[in-house]
Amino acid sequence: MISFRHGEEAWCAIHEVYYDDGVPTGHTVEPAVAIWDPEEGDDAGARTLERMREAPAKPVLTESDFRRRG
Repeated sequence: MISFRHGEEAWCAIHEVYYDDGVPTGHTVEPAVAIWDPEEGDDAGARTLERMREAPAKPVLTESDFRRRG
């Protein structure tokens, strides 16, 4: 989950995040949507929703977490 702030507005959204050696390096522009391939099995939807449900329990990232380090 990523927390965003622009001026007075603030919101959180679930995004796919890309990591390099445990450091977040990027994320999808659009928030994640609950979508799955039904050919992955009868419980594919439940597995997708479970991963999304777990997101708020993980550390919330902010936009500054993605700025280049170095």
